[in-house]
Amino acid sequence: MSKVPDNWERLLAVMELEARMTPNYFAHYIGLPCGENLYRIKRGLNGISKDVAERIVAKFPRISKGWLLTGEGNMYLDRNVRSVTIPFYDGNLENALSGRCTVPAYELSLPQMKGKCDLAVRYNINPLDDTTDNIYLLKAIEPEQLAGGKEYFFLIDNLLSVWAWRPERPVNFKADDRIYAIKGIMKIFDEQQ
Repeated sequence: MSKVPDNWERLLAVMELEARMTPNYFAHYIGLPCGENLYRIKRGLNGISKDVAERIVAKFPRISKGWLLTGEGNMYLDRNVRSVTIPFYDGNLENALSGRCTVPAYELSLPQMKGKCDLAVRYNINPLDDTTDNIYLLKAIEPEQLAGGKEYFFLIDNLLSVWAWRPERPVNFKADDRIYAIKGIMKIFDEQQ
């Protein structure tokens, strides 16, 4: 049984997947005076009120008001909009990608991604930039599926790296090595932005 996403997870799903907006911009877009209303939900001080849910569905009519308020059911009213729930790992990526970590931090519901990705991981390729993290949507692939010039997550000898595949530099993969194609990237911005 999947964990019911908490209030902030539901708002984040709408902001990132449907609206593609930062919390402050989203708050203004739905008619709230400032983003503080949403940040109070993030901190667990408030839940999603009926007023906030009504403001959201007025701007995004495909979103289920019942799902916003309770987390039960589907995010979308239209049953023709298919979504898939994939595990989201927020921690030791080597363990998550190798399959040693079996318990995800959350379940992530993604519309229109059925069969396109297996899991999501938080990772910052540039450790010098601590203002944003990225959530990578990944699909496990076999070495023969590698395409030149595209970036992949490689877990070779339990060492994680992200690099663009170059066919002229072949690698001898072992059975327990893992390769993940990057199917999508979601940016998480520092809340002060």
